Amino acid sequence: MLSLRPEYNDRILSAHALAPVAFMNNLRSPFVRAFAPFVDSLDTITSLLGMNEFMPSNSMMQMGGYLTCRDSSPFQEVCSNVLFLIAGFNSEQLNRTQLPAIMANTPAGAATRQLVHYGQLYNSGHFRQFDHGRIGNWQEYGSFSPPDYPLDRITAPIALHFSDNDWLAAVVDVQRLRSQLRNVIGAFRVPLPAFNHLDFQWAIDIRPLVYNRHGLFSSSTDFVVIGPGNALGYLLVDQGYDVWMGNCRGNTYSRTTSMFAMLSLLPSYNDLIVSAHALAPAVLLGHLKNPAVHIVINILDKFGLLIGYDESLENFEALPSNNITQLTGNVLCRDGSPVQEFCVRLMHLFFGDDPMQINRTLIPLFTSNVPAGASFKSGIHFLQLSKSGHFRPFDYGLAENMKKYGSRAPSDYPLERITAPISLHYGENDWDVAAEDVEVLGTRIRNLIGAFPVPFAKFNHADFLIAKDAKNLPEIIQSNGYPVESHVVQTTDGYLLTVHRIPHGKTPQGRLRTNKPIVLLQHGFFHEMALHDLPDTIDYILKRTGRKKLSYVGHSQGTTIMFAMLSSRPSYNDLIVSAHALAPSAFLSHLRNPAVRISSLLLLDRLGLLVNFMGNFEVLPSIYFFQMTGHLMCADGSPLQDLCSLLLYLGLGDDPMQLNKTLLAPFTANIPSGASTKQAFHYLQLVNSGHFRPFDYGPAENMKKYGSRAPPDYPLERITAPISLHYSDNDWLISVEDVDKLRRRIPNLIGAFRVPYPKFNHADYLLAIDIKSL
Repeated sequence: MLSLRPEYNDRILSAHALAPVAFMNNLRSPFVRAFAPFVDSLDTITSLLGMNEFMPSNSMMQMGGYLTCRDSSPFQEVCSNVLFLIAGFNSEQLNRTQLPAIMANTPAGAATRQLVHYGQLYNSGHFRQFDHGRIGNWQEYGSFSPPDYPLDRITAPIALHFSDNDWLAAVVDVQRLRSQLRNVIGAFRVPLPAFNHLDFQWAIDIRPLVYNRHGLFSSSTDFVVIGPGNALGYLLVDQGYDVWMGNCRGNTYSRTTSMFAMLSLLPSYNDLIVSAHALAPAVLLGHLKNPAVHIVINILDKFGLLIGYDESLENFEALPSNNITQLTGNVLCRDGSPVQEFCVRLMHLFFGDDPMQINRTLIPLFTSNVPAGASFKSGIHFLQLSKSGHFRPFDYGLAENMKKYGSRAPSDYPLERITAPISLHYGENDWDVAAEDVEVLGTRIRNLIGAFPVPFAKFNHADFLIAKDAKNLPEIIQSNGYPVESHVVQTTDGYLLTVHRIPHGKTPQGRLRTNKPIVLLQHGFFHEMALHDLPDTIDYILKRTGRKKLSYVGHSQGTTIMFAMLSSRPSYNDLIVSAHALAPSAFLSHLRNPAVRISSLLLLDRLGLLVNFMGNFEVLPSIYFFQMTGHLMCADGSPLQDLCSLLLYLGLGDDPMQLNKTLLAPFTANIPSGASTKQAFHYLQLVNSGHFRPFDYGPAENMKKYGSRAPPDYPLERITAPISLHYSDNDWLISVEDVDKLRRRIPNLIGAFRVPYPKFNHADYLLAIDIKSL
């Protein structure tokens, strides 16, 4: 992909290739060597027979893998040796207990052409496109032989990970690949001689090692202080990492050197680092804004104490963590303390002000563990770096420098000797590590993955460890005891969408159940979503699960994109078992929402021009201000909770009997979640026009886009998937009249079901107290 479609290189932060298979003529697998001479015949035979999939995963193969390879089977060792013959022998790293699961899911099928192509690469010694034969090649490529993939067009940073005992990706072939790639982060050999091709996935000791390092006057406590589910240390260990948390010399737990100094002075260690990720990298410090640091520098410099070092202070610890400092932090900064706000201000003074992200309840934990001490020499060294703007060893003064370094001033650390891949992450409001200094550091790092500013203007130094934010969807799901997965879907027009999955319920029985029916729940509204986002999401889900169809449940505007997709891309009708539209939003001319009515009338005939003039930005985004306002106003006990209820009724319809007010706070903290101006204006156009059709850009632009002065209606008659419509009398956004109009246009209608409760409104589909029975 990166060689044939080089525009995608700009979307890759870094690519990590485990057992990279490109050049293959030195592979040792007897299985591949045996079938490779016959691939051309195999291609001809399978084409004639119409066999497109080779060794698919099916019930018979899954059951055979389970019965043959389980612990109690006398044939388990045969399973092991089959894997070894393909991938290389490594008995010590094979977890035989996992063999039934491995063999029940491997092979999982491949296109026959993929297998033939694999054999062609081995036979030719080239990394090139599929060989269709001389005539077919001429038709496909304009040459008698298939062209090599142009690896020189790959500009994304690539890391290659390989092993000596990989029978499918030989060391010689990996080295050849490395020589043809322009931007290799590194080629990393697994330090286990018997490590084979499949060990990258299933080895007993597969878990990577991660090394966390804190900053000055901090300790390893920082990585766990805010608890499971939030702290970086817990997050990494929960993801399967073996987490080691270091401490700096002179602090409570004692002591080692910084990453940048080590990698520049001891370059052999670069080969042991897969990648290093520096959060708030305190290296170049000439532009820090911390006023306390500047005051201390000026005082020490005035008395000549900033240069040189008194050896009698060797064992002196500055700002140590002890019972007094811990108790003081806990008492002064806890919730209910009259001086808690002083603790907040003090933190802002040192790290940068970010009142929206500071969790005051966590301040006692933080201040009772920070500072955690540092050696006196480390503190002075930090101040020296801040004053000089250089990243260099300790300055002992002219005479002592001559003895230690052979020069009047210490030389800068040779950052150009760092070859490990480094990523830099910084905050614009960090008073200890300035953005200007990080940008300069980035120019000095040879193998820079990237320098990434945190996309929040007030993000400060401490926020890397203790920033607070409203719960995101996975956290909400997990807090209720359910498993959750997050998946990223890349659409055909380049957008990255996050899709969340709840794979099973709370019980072990749910986890073990296979072949569960799939349902997609969808919100949203927008023509491009119907053409790209929803189809690509469906494709991803079906590919990920191996299923052929899914059921769809949409609410409100989630039904809009469903109707638009199924009418504009009718092939997707065959992928839908059934679609269930809750408050189906297509025709909108009879809605009763007063705010929408007024907006649509005021902006009548100006909507297309407004989008062209204003651009397509986000309106009512989900930001901390809205989240906090919703939480404070609408929580139980708030004197304004009834106002929240009233605002909800004005927008969606009044239904006080079904409103669970306890849910108002989390509901309003997460809604609105933002929409583009174009989405909002499109919605108003549908209200005004009475049509269900794409965005109206105005006559001139419509002629360019649609070939007509007005946008064409979505062809609802092309929808063949079974559709059920669910609606209610008191829905102020979706009227009964508009649902009746829609039902007459749906060819394959399961039914139109009116909720048997007169006051049921638009939000009740999500929040009603009796939602299950209704």
